[in-house]
Amino acid sequence: MNIGSYELVKQIGEGAFGRTYLATHRLLGIPACLKQEKTGDPRYQKLFREEAKALSRLRHESLAAFMDYYEDADPNVGQMIAMSFVKGESLTRLLEQGGAIADEHVCWIIQRLLR
Repeated sequence: MNIGSYELVKQIGEGAFGRTYLATHRLLGIPACLKQEKTGDPRYQKLFREEAKALSRLRHESLAAFMDYYEDADPNVGQMIAMSFVKGESLTRLLEQGGAIADEHVCWIIQRLLR
């Protein structure tokens, strides 16, 4: 499936309100992460749009970079936020594989985020 300039490769996550996909920019060949609002509820759609606005203003070395925002009348597409793809394991997978994260790693993560 194509969304804007992106081709979906595979679903990489799902939560209560959204799904995330690995995608590839069709012309540039660069990977991206597409986040989709999945409820179709107008209240959540408004919050998702606000999230996209907030992400568009954020710049931080530890956050995926905002790339684009889409709205489509097709319910299979709906709302999508395109972000840079950050390669690595999900927090859920890390916890499943190794249990709790060591205190020094938690401190390192918090220190980077506070910068």
